[in-house]
Amino acid sequence: MANSTFLLLLLALLLPRAVRAQQRNNTNIVLLGSSLSPIKGANSSWLSPSGRFAFGFYPQSHNAFVVAVWFAKIPESTVVWHFTYDNDDKQKQALIVSSNATLIFNTEGSLILRDGQGIKDRIIFSGAASSAAMLESGNFVLYNSKSQIIWQTFDSPTNTILQGQRLENGAQLFSSSIASQNLKGRFRLAMQRDGNLVQYPIRSTNAYTNAYWASVTSTEGSSVTLNLNDGGNLYLLNGMGANIENITDGWNSPTNGTVYRATLDADGIFRLYSHTLEKDGSWSVKWVSLNNRCDPKGSCGLNAYCVLMDQVPDCRCIPQFDFVNQADKTSDCVTIRKFSYDCRNGTKKEGQMTITMAQVEGISLESDAIFSTLPSTTVDECKTACLDDCNCDVVQFGANNVCTKHKLPLMYAKRNGDLTMTTFIKINNDDQNNNNNNTEDSDTFTMNGTPIGVKKDRWKEVIAIGAAFLSSSLVVLVISGILLYKKRTAYEKILMNSGAAEEISLRSFQYDELEQATNGFKEEVGRGAFGTVFKGTLPNNNQTIAVKRLDKNLVDEASEKEFQTEMRVIGKTHHKNLVKLLGYCQSGQTNTFTGIRGTRGYVAPEWHRNLPVTVKVDVYSFGIVLLEIVCCRRNLDMNRSEDEAVLADWVYVCFENGELGKLVSSEDQQQVNMNWFDRAVRVALWCIQDEPSLRPSMKKVVLMLEGTIDIPTPPSPSSFLSSIYP
Repeated sequence: MANSTFLLLLLALLLPRAVRAQQRNNTNIVLLGSSLSPIKGANSSWLSPSGRFAFGFYPQSHNAFVVAVWFAKIPESTVVWHFTYDNDDKQKQALIVSSNATLIFNTEGSLILRDGQGIKDRIIFSGAASSAAMLESGNFVLYNSKSQIIWQTFDSPTNTILQGQRLENGAQLFSSSIASQNLKGRFRLAMQRDGNLVQYPIRSTNAYTNAYWASVTSTEGSSVTLNLNDGGNLYLLNGMGANIENITDGWNSPTNGTVYRATLDADGIFRLYSHTLEKDGSWSVKWVSLNNRCDPKGSCGLNAYCVLMDQVPDCRCIPQFDFVNQADKTSDCVTIRKFSYDCRNGTKKEGQMTITMAQVEGISLESDAIFSTLPSTTVDECKTACLDDCNCDVVQFGANNVCTKHKLPLMYAKRNGDLTMTTFIKINNDDQNNNNNNTEDSDTFTMNGTPIGVKKDRWKEVIAIGAAFLSSSLVVLVISGILLYKKRTAYEKILMNSGAAEEISLRSFQYDELEQATNGFKEEVGRGAFGTVFKGTLPNNNQTIAVKRLDKNLVDEASEKEFQTEMRVIGKTHHKNLVKLLGYCQSGQTNTFTGIRGTRGYVAPEWHRNLPVTVKVDVYSFGIVLLEIVCCRRNLDMNRSEDEAVLADWVYVCFENGELGKLVSSEDQQQVNMNWFDRAVRVALWCIQDEPSLRPSMKKVVLMLEGTIDIPTPPSPSSFLSSIYP
């Protein structure tokens, strides 16, 4: 008996250690000192045993991540929790971090998010945890030394609850959309202290006038929680564990191989989703709190109303109002009208009554915005009552001949097709063209039967203005034509007087003439890859010229006819950045010609292939020079290895292999911005394309270098040597 007692005591002491040892040997146990990084190739998440769920850095967009839990084993990866913090407005907001961030489970047992951008560390958990794990339920937990859970993501849900999870009494879900970066959200689902589950706009109080959906269980006590079981049923439990409300009552849900989640979506509707793991399908909606996507209050801002377009909510401003933020149609609308009356003292200025009423059909307004009701009136009496009341901005006239007055701002307005209510909004008659709702998909607002923006007496003005504009345009056109003709005639006279006619066609010079013009090739002004340039003066008109004498060992032994043809082609080429060719010399063996054609290796291939020469030849030369600048070397260096001798070829090989670092010396790598270096190389490779049509214009080159437009991956340019030895 004593031995049995001793053995039981020994087992009792060893069992907790064995359990903890087994947990640590489990592949999903995270030990102290572990860390995560979103950098490609690094460990960016911790997985559940089956790999169904992941905890770590979820990619939000390029170089933007959030710490989250998500379904990782299904094609449609879905975030079910993300780390939030209280922003300046005391609202929950997800923290977006860069690829420099690190998630650290340090040796003290705290879970810390380090952004790496100089922002202070965010402490997700501060305590003495001894291990962590991503569970198969989708719950990421931290354990103490006794293997007890001391922190878990299930205790701080964001916009979703999973099977086996509950929304505690007093807790809330906040809508968000990871995919659209709308992480702040505009709606909330509150499990209130009174036992009522209610949906509100995020910035509103818990007043009933702000609610747009409720479970109507406010009399069920102070310990009510929202629960989602393994069968996919949403229900409310009181403090005694009794089911007081089955939210998905009447729905028979399969349980085998199916996962569920209940999410407050970005549009403000609470939905229950299911997904069958055996099928590579998408999430199926099993239940919704609301069917009309315009029903969530706060879908649109102040002085705007919601309209369903193909079941998609669209926000529109009331007449003579416009969005504060044109890029955000959910923002508030502000007035663009200008009233010519003064309501500061409740009276109108005499003789300045220039306002009228714009009519909008089928708009529902909140009843709490009514400040006055006039029973048994007509439409005209209703409008007049508002026009005569400086405190009235909007009136509604119903089927029962009831007129209600409203003040701005309007809240929670929406289009209701079943509503037999006409809304009239006070607008400035003189400023009626300042109406923002004249787009193709917007409503038509009327004023006294005439669409806003079109006055009955404006057609004559439009015709008169149009006729005057047309007449003025014709006069300007005639005067411009006369001036242009006179200018061209004067230019032609100047051209003839300056001897330019002599330059129209190429002249075949004698070698003696060029030798005399250059004073025996005395003054050297430049040297290229295949010739020397000398300064000279033509004796007949004292015109300064440049004469390029080709080196004998580089002159191609082409026929006389081919040489003359080439000179004619070059002579017909005119560009503001090219020196004009005046003539050539083919006497003897000198083959000297005048005019600078360009240094070989820098000129485009079409120069050597008898192809049309366009402005794209300058783009090619710019590309070669750009490569020389960024690589700090000449384009052709025979002292280097065969692979590196031709710069253009070597650059493309490095670019294609992702080894641009080879183009920068080791001592310069710390000083070079590799992002800019990559951009410059891409631009240069586009500039030196063998096909001229592939080269960008210089305007586009500038935009690409500035980073204004994206740079696609360039194809392989032709070999640099092929432009030297065609």
